[in-house]
Amino acid sequence: MATKVNINGKLTSLPGVYAITKSGIVNPPTNLSYGNIVIIDDGIGAGFGAGTGVLGTAKQGGDSIYEFSSLQAMRDFVKGGELWNLALPLFKPARSSAEPINGVSKVFLIHARETSPATISLDLANGSLDIETQDEGLNANGVLATGKLARGYAAKLSAGVADKTKFVLSLYHGAFKGTDPLNNAPYDGIAAADTRAAQLVSSPEVATITELVAWMNASTAFKTGFRLKNSAVTTTGAIVAADLVTYPDYVLATGATETYTPAAFDAALSALNTQDFTFFFSTRYAAEVKHANNQKLLDFITGGESKYERFMVAAAQADKAGFNTGEDSSIAAAHYYNSDKVILVHGAAKLTTQSGFKLVSQLYKAAAVLGRIAGLAPQTPATFKRIGINGEVHKLDNAELELANNNGLLVTHYDYELDDFVILQGINTLQQNEYLVNEDGTSPSIAVKRITAQLNKEIVVNAKRKFFGKDNAGPNRNTVTEADLKAWLEGFLQSRTANALTDNLIIRFGNVSATVSGDNYYVQYEFVPNFEVNKIVITGVILEA
Repeated sequence: MATKVNINGKLTSLPGVYAITKSGIVNPPTNLSYGNIVIIDDGIGAGFGAGTGVLGTAKQGGDSIYEFSSLQAMRDFVKGGELWNLALPLFKPARSSAEPINGVSKVFLIHARETSPATISLDLANGSLDIETQDEGLNANGVLATGKLARGYAAKLSAGVADKTKFVLSLYHGAFKGTDPLNNAPYDGIAAADTRAAQLVSSPEVATITELVAWMNASTAFKTGFRLKNSAVTTTGAIVAADLVTYPDYVLATGATETYTPAAFDAALSALNTQDFTFFFSTRYAAEVKHANNQKLLDFITGGESKYERFMVAAAQADKAGFNTGEDSSIAAAHYYNSDKVILVHGAAKLTTQSGFKLVSQLYKAAAVLGRIAGLAPQTPATFKRIGINGEVHKLDNAELELANNNGLLVTHYDYELDDFVILQGINTLQQNEYLVNEDGTSPSIAVKRITAQLNKEIVVNAKRKFFGKDNAGPNRNTVTEADLKAWLEGFLQSRTANALTDNLIIRFGNVSATVSGDNYYVQYEFVPNFEVNKIVITGVILEA
């Protein structure tokens, strides 16, 4: 009997000459993101924000995670409040210069609240309509200010223009951004009474409720923000002039609710794990910096639940009084966390405006610091990188700068040589900070930890795609050998090694080995991170003439 051979997946015993082509090209490994962040709204977004809560009526869990890749997209979604304010330093953390300054790449936002939608009810002469908002939570409820729609949704019924015997239904959302409590002024400078509501969608000119319902069921623009909850029509179903008398102005959306709960925070944290992000941005700060939710974030990233290595950025106290006095001081909070996965920022700041200075919180400054760090490649240190503030509430003297640096507290200051406000040094709260890398692998350097986190994530993802991503082959001991793993890892590490032309994660690597035990492969390697340089000492030697 003739022997059989496998040619391009087909067994054949027929004699002859066969030609096949195989790829000799090894595609480069995938570069994964390093600048994505997560914000769990656990109260800072109260009264604002589109979409639903993680325990919403229409959506729950992962379906209630919203992502933004630009300042405007985030602001359009949250609509107002402190999150609207924080979008600027996250995406644009420093003033522009000769070279672009990047902020965060992407923001994932999830509301840790239970929510329900609002309803706009129209009781017309010949029928009724209940229009429900796609958005849930208090931001959906319509609010008037001196007769103008300042917040939430509302409808207006008006006479037709082309045919005055017909009618038009228009839907609006208020544009007031909320009041900044630090400066007792609107976030965007426009008072509620001076805002202009945004018209979202309008129906064609219709004569009957039936025509209006048909438009609602067919219009993509309508269904983007609303859904018809129910309708009731009499025999004629006509819209009549008396309906304009009944509803001469805005018909406000009502009935939406939101409740922040620990269960919702837990659900939000669980839903986020599969997302591609590196940083949590905590919105509990000042006296709440040790809040239970912050502890949950820390437990998540240090307790083995997190899919990849991740970090938390938080803000401590605002001023000199809160710097190093009391158990809630910034220094005390840094000691409390004592982790190379937590970055703690001290001090509120000032921004220049047309009328002088305005205050921004330490949370705003922490957002700028996070934006600056996330906008840099992992091997690029945050030390001496400028941020977009114009003044410090707490101007630290040299002794305080030393104290903060030695105690794992990230601070900013005005650097006269660089002529700008800069990050003093890119450090985390780890108190074992005498050495750049400790024997247990921890490090007080943000850059070192970002390098190791990025390297590990890219190895996991690329190796999984390489060795487990084939639908009809392996992996088994025959198709994946120790030599295969060793060669692949060496190739990957080479692609992440810096050279004269390209900066990268590591300086060099070596001693790559692979062993097998049962159904497990164990691969080990050594590497030198692309360590930051933050001190240069130049010595001049005086010579005799």
